[in-house]
Amino acid sequence: MVFSSKLRTDWRIIQYEESNYEFWDRCSWPLIGMLREHINQWASVMPVDNEFLGRIRTKKDTRQFSAGMFELVFFTSCKRAGLPIERIAAGTRRTTDYTLNVDPSRPIFLECTLVANALENHDEQRRRSYIIQIIEDMADFPYHVMVRFEQTGISTISKKIIRNVLQDFVGNESSIVIKELEFVYKDWAFTFHFHPKKQLSDRTLGAISGFTNEVVDNKKTILAALNNKKPSSYQINQSPYVICLAVDDLSSELEEFAIALLGDTHSKKINLNYPSNAFFNNGPEPVNTSVSAVIFCKNIQPTSFTSTQISVWHNPFAKNPIALDLFPFEQHYYKQERHYLHPYTIAGTFDVFETLGVDRELYVEYLQLKYRTTPNEY
Repeated sequence: MVFSSKLRTDWRIIQYEESNYEFWDRCSWPLIGMLREHINQWASVMPVDNEFLGRIRTKKDTRQFSAGMFELVFFTSCKRAGLPIERIAAGTRRTTDYTLNVDPSRPIFLECTLVANALENHDEQRRRSYIIQIIEDMADFPYHVMVRFEQTGISTISKKIIRNVLQDFVGNESSIVIKELEFVYKDWAFTFHFHPKKQLSDRTLGAISGFTNEVVDNKKTILAALNNKKPSSYQINQSPYVICLAVDDLSSELEEFAIALLGDTHSKKINLNYPSNAFFNNGPEPVNTSVSAVIFCKNIQPTSFTSTQISVWHNPFAKNPIALDLFPFEQHYYKQERHYLHPYTIAGTFDVFETLGVDRELYVEYLQLKYRTTPNEY
């Protein structure tokens, strides 16, 4: 069992330096409570072991929780779709996460991994959560606070400094509607906007966004994740091998998948004579032919089911291809004509709510309440 059945009464949002598992295990939001029950059900089928539980409960890297949820949701989706998927026991050396035993004499190996968020890394997520908590703790503040911030270094800023700046500014303002406050402290830069609350009990945080100076290169992050999971790491040569990538809204457009895999968009034919530096080919030379397909799982985390999309991208040069109708997900494949690849798509039948047995209407209703932080707001 991933979560216990204890009574929970803690309505706070995730706290600074709190792990994702700690938040999920103590949070009493209706959405989280419903998903905890489903997760326990799914885990009884996978099943989980001490290695899996240790990863998702770690405080060192919250991405391990996301990785564990991804594996659990993907495994359950395949299992309930009727696929003969099995999880390989932890501790087995040089093995993938799963096998798909359609043909017992020729198993299909599957390995799951996350694509790193190109805009917000682990440290940035912690900074964001920290600022959120400071604003949320100012429950008696008479204004909704919208904040945008940027940090260019590694210095820290205390809760007291931010609270004093906001309270001093509001105390010196005679106008009912306060427009904007800019504040700089060491390598932190803030822009605050204020709007009067209708009731003092209303939530203080209005909106938050952080900035990054890095240029986003989704192809680079996707390729990095794929290259970390090449079949040579598992000594797979004669069997089909599939890489499953969990991606988010920032790195998950179909055209970006096609560019990363084959060097050009999926909406037109691809000229193989053109150097592409992609995962399946580099111009006229096929590469990574031991990879049968890549499965992109967009927004597959339990709190993102309203936008979940899963698509299978078949390697046109695969030495060990898999059948087009193997998975119930959307299929993308190519046919070669001379030095051109022509793209084709087959619609999928997969519905995350129906497959996983999650009540869609109740889920959407609870999702709308997700960010309420006190019982009185429901």
